Amino acid sequence: MLSFTTPAPTLDVLNLDFLKQFKYFNIVRSCNGFLLCMSEPGAHYFVCNPITRDFTTLNNHPFGNRGAELYLAFDPSISPHYKVISVLQQLVYDKSVFVDDWVFNEYCFKTRSWSPGVSFRTKQLPGCHNAKGVYCNRAIYWCTNAEFSMYFDIDAMLLTKYWRMPLSNSEWVNRSIKYFGESGVRLHLAVKVAKQTFKYDIFELEENYSRWSLRHRVDLSPVRHMIMINGGSFYDWGFNIVRPVKEEKSMLVLVAIKQTLIVYDPLTSTKLCEIKMGPTAQSIKSSISLGKVFHYLENNALVEACTDKPDSTRQLCCAIL
Repeated sequence: MLSFTTPAPTLDVLNLDFLKQFKYFNIVRSCNGFLLCMSEPGAHYFVCNPITRDFTTLNNHPFGNRGAELYLAFDPSISPHYKVISVLQQLVYDKSVFVDDWVFNEYCFKTRSWSPGVSFRTKQLPGCHNAKGVYCNRAIYWCTNAEFSMYFDIDAMLLTKYWRMPLSNSEWVNRSIKYFGESGVRLHLAVKVAKQTFKYDIFELEENYSRWSLRHRVDLSPVRHMIMINGGSFYDWGFNIVRPVKEEKSMLVLVAIKQTLIVYDPLTSTKLCEIKMGPTAQSIKSSISLGKVFHYLENNALVEACTDKPDSTRQLCCAIL
């Protein structure tokens, strides 16, 4: 857990020892202080709050837990209740061709069961997979190397097939997406600059969702040397964008390489600090190399009811697990 509330960022391990009854588990999503986790063996899902140290398990998905991707939706400023939405992408044989069906289900915590699913037929969108969505402000968004992508409204249970990406089809040539995520209730996208391996354009979706704005071009060329001396490859590093405060120009880039975490200021492309992860690296370095970095906000809401305790003072930090 990387805290930005102190004068210099500090690294600590998020205490999850209250989940010791689960021998093995992975964190799948985080949302405003709640964590959605999957236990092994059996792939059972549960929602927990590390602050109140309570959790609740979900019954198995009708399609099988391994077939669907689950998303956690919790917005305490809008509602004290949280949702878990599953997304299942299926190939369906229709009129002599295979087409995509996307099936959405919501878990009801009152009845402890999954609601009947709603399905939508979608056109093939390059790189758009049910596992790569990002939750933000009551919707799940997907991005793709194309001019348009799609999002799902979790309240209306409606899939809007197309929303404009920052680049046109022709502009995606020799470019690829390094990062797509949410911080400060804003969506961010990092796209590799054409023929520039360690240079990235950072886009931010406007608050009214009207368009993407190019915020920064960050040069991470120094990362190349660190990857080489650590014996890694081009893919052995994680990338994350964080808004420590809700100021318009506030943004940090986190780069995780093996046992080192680097904090960059994209406005000046300068390194602010470098943190050695020490003993914690052994348990988290494999996740870091896959870019699994979760934003975390401390919250005193109870997992079971979400109404028994008022919202507490929240501390903005980034949990790296």
